[in-house]
Amino acid sequence: MVFRSLNRIFAVENLYTMRKIVHYIILLTLVLSACTSPSHEAMRQRLKYVSDCNRADTVFTERWLPTVDSLVAYFDRHGSANDRTMAHYVQGRVYHDMGEAPQALECYQRAAEVADTTSADCDFLQLSRVYALTAHLFLCQNLPANALSELSSAAKYALRGRDSITYISSLEQMAVALYEQQDFDQATDMGKTVFSLYYQVGDTARAFGCLPLFIMSALRHNDTGTAGKWLKLYEEQSGFVNENFLAQKGHESYYALKGNYLLQCGEITTAEIFFRRLMTSAHQPEMSLRAYQGLYETFSRGGQRDSTAKYAVLYSQYNDSSTMALRSRELQQLESLYNYSHSKKISAQMAMKAAKAEKTVLSIVFLLSVSILIAVGLLLYYLMKVKSRMRNASLIYFTLLIRYLREHMRLQLMIDEDSLNRNNIEEQQKKVNVLKRQMAVCRGDENEAWNVDDMLLGSQTVLYFHEMAAIGKRPKNEDWISLRQSVNDFLPGFIDAIGQQAMIGNQETNICIFVKLLFSPSEICSLLDLKPQALTNMRTRLLWKLFRKRGGAKDFDLEIRRMVPPK
Repeated sequence: MVFRSLNRIFAVENLYTMRKIVHYIILLTLVLSACTSPSHEAMRQRLKYVSDCNRADTVFTERWLPTVDSLVAYFDRHGSANDRTMAHYVQGRVYHDMGEAPQALECYQRAAEVADTTSADCDFLQLSRVYALTAHLFLCQNLPANALSELSSAAKYALRGRDSITYISSLEQMAVALYEQQDFDQATDMGKTVFSLYYQVGDTARAFGCLPLFIMSALRHNDTGTAGKWLKLYEEQSGFVNENFLAQKGHESYYALKGNYLLQCGEITTAEIFFRRLMTSAHQPEMSLRAYQGLYETFSRGGQRDSTAKYAVLYSQYNDSSTMALRSRELQQLESLYNYSHSKKISAQMAMKAAKAEKTVLSIVFLLSVSILIAVGLLLYYLMKVKSRMRNASLIYFTLLIRYLREHMRLQLMIDEDSLNRNNIEEQQKKVNVLKRQMAVCRGDENEAWNVDDMLLGSQTVLYFHEMAAIGKRPKNEDWISLRQSVNDFLPGFIDAIGQQAMIGNQETNICIFVKLLFSPSEICSLLDLKPQALTNMRTRLLWKLFRKRGGAKDFDLEIRRMVPPK
């Protein structure tokens, strides 16, 4: 026993020591994490720095990737919607400058997805730039249809952010995308809107940049009057053409427009001059083809039909038509390929999200099931422990009662024999008193109220009820009848008295009988299938019902045991 106790003490001390060590490890981990992890404000400052570098037209390289990747990883977990949008946007800008268009597109689209457009503090200016850059990448990859969708969103959010320049610029890019789709009339209408808006805000350089689109549209419809008006405005006010009709670098398309206009007006000789200027200054295949086509149309109208001109015009026309057809087919193929790839990627992402959500739901269901099983198991274990504890208490009380009856009988025999040895009688009385006190402790009595006839305590029926409580057995109907009969025999009028004092039920009557017969609370709970707290509450209510007194369960027990039925 001594060794077993020592082992238990050492086990408790070791467990306490291990708990202290675990607590110190957890505390140390938290401290180290707080010291090594950057604060939220530090991450915000880092994001602002990268954003400022982007606004300063910094050319991002591969060395920026770890920084922007860490920003995305952090703000996806801890940042606001605006922070997440900005983090994915600057990550896309790094990929953009690196020439990784697919990754940049993915970052821009993710930036648009995480934005909360329903929030009052949503950064619509930043969101419009995200959509505008996405559209720019689509245009660079010859995907005008995709670009139109992004530009529409860019224009909408630029308006909500009250950024008029970004709004007009988005409409201008939409006109370019429409022209790329060969929707010339709609592109012209959009261009006129853009021209008017630029003029209203005072940005004349960008406004005049829209004029070539109007001139081409008018020439396509053989409207030389309108084309001449726009052309004159372009020459005199745009600043892209000097007094000698020489175009600035980057605006060489003016020569093609001017040459086609002069051809439609019949000024063949002058038109040839502008086509030759286009041919010598053109640095793009498309401009060269337009120069060849313009020259040979000039030669044809001027009557010069030498073989070189003839084959050149055929070559020009063939290349022009085949190039346009091939370009149209390439655009369709590229858009179909991109849409297919993008759809597959979206489908894969959705499937992954669905699988992840399914796993999460299954995990939650599993954890809930395990938790419920554990809770039910603990509840059953608790109930079993309570019943076992009550059965043990009832068994102890029953044992004390049997000992008390045996010792009390010996005491009576010694008194009846009129023994001359008074010391033996006193010693026996002490044993009986000790057993009475022990039984009182089991019942929870503060004093030893003992107003029950010992004959009733020794009744076979009463002892049988004590025995049933000790072994956890439930009384049958005939047992209850026998018990009440015994009470009526030994305590006549008791059951009638408590029934007359208050209208109480059958179970409450049984509680009164058991308390009167000195049954312990554990025995009463076992016989009536009650929880200890329920028995306590019922005894408290019975105190008021029967005696009109306020108090607790023990007060009720005392009143019932003092109660003397009328004779």
